[in-house]
Amino acid sequence: MCLSTEAIALFLNLLDPEVISVQAEQITIHATERDAVWTQIEDKWCTQAPQLDQLARFG
Repeated sequence: MCLSTEAIALFLNLLDPEVISVQAEQITIHATERDAVWTQIEDKWCTQAPQLDQLARFG
């Protein structure tokens, strides 16, 4: 799943800043179940979190 820079900024503003870690070209959201890592790819921010969650449930 990928989001535009504007969409990820809006999403992050909805979260508690304490659950967010920012590094160069990477944002990690420390969620209850597992971390969601967002990586900048060109002009989008992408994560494999939905696929990883599905694998954890059905894998």
